[in-house]
Amino acid sequence: MNRFTWTIAVAAALGMAPTLFAQNLVPNGDFEEIQRDETEAPVLDAYGYEAPSGWFRSITDPGAHPTPLTELINPTNMNNVAGDNAGDDSDGAGVSSLALNFVEDASNPPFGVGADWRSEAFETVPGETLFFSIDVKFLGVSQEPYIPDSDIYEGILAQVRSFDQLAPDGGTAGSFKGEHNVTLQSRNFTPGQWTTVTSSFVVPADGFFTDVRVSTNLFIPPSPLFAGQVLFDKLTINRLTADFDNDDDVDGDDLTIWTGNVGPTAAADANADGLTDGADFLAWQREFGLGVVPSAFTVAVSAVPEPGSIALATIGGAMLWMSRALRRFARQQ
Repeated sequence: MNRFTWTIAVAAALGMAPTLFAQNLVPNGDFEEIQRDETEAPVLDAYGYEAPSGWFRSITDPGAHPTPLTELINPTNMNNVAGDNAGDDSDGAGVSSLALNFVEDASNPPFGVGADWRSEAFETVPGETLFFSIDVKFLGVSQEPYIPDSDIYEGILAQVRSFDQLAPDGGTAGSFKGEHNVTLQSRNFTPGQWTTVTSSFVVPADGFFTDVRVSTNLFIPPSPLFAGQVLFDKLTINRLTADFDNDDDVDGDDLTIWTGNVGPTAAADANADGLTDGADFLAWQREFGLGVVPSAFTVAVSAVPEPGSIALATIGGAMLWMSRALRRFARQQ
């Protein structure tokens, strides 16, 4: 029996169903689910493109704007840069991403028409700390200031916004309670390369319902777009219950704390039951690798690894830790 199978077997013996990834609070945050009608047929927009479920967005008229403000990049739409059916996914775990496109505002050139994507609402707990992550790629966007010697750089703005009510259409409603803003300017990214940006934030008082809005040309500054396209993918907001050392990530250090405290202690208690046990290990397993990535940049930035390389190495190392930790836990039962 290999280590992975052994880990699953021990977890099953403990009466727990192991899950390899923590739940993303953002509905359809990887954009793989598409809108469908009552017959399960894809719902197409005015451009003949499929659209993601769980998301609201700016819509344009093809007669007035041949280029859509917003679009789902996927194989069926064949609207990636290459114009083929490969799609454009940040980590290869899917085939889709979302795009914000520059469309010049005819009434106010050279500025673009404001555009945004906005998620359906999800429930949050006021005062809790949540962890935000988004993969971003800039295509055909200048890295120089639009006005020489100015601070006006091209980019997009990601906002996590909290409200006190839920709208009938599934969005946020009621009183605005606060927001967490992440400015993503092209000067900080390698053109044509997927890059991960992470940050953390505290849900404001009475922020019972939260959404994510990703926009361009709605706020100038900090996020105008004067040309090109910006893609984003793998948009996640997670709760970290297994960050036992409180350093804003879940890694091997947290597993070390768990292995050294298995028993009737809350030192590594992810589920708040007063014990450090197998349930807490499985919380660590689900959340391993999540959290804020340290960086000198304003918000943390790291290049997305090629599918099947770094990710596989990380999972392999984690499984080795898991097997050793679970053996110790099993001996203590």
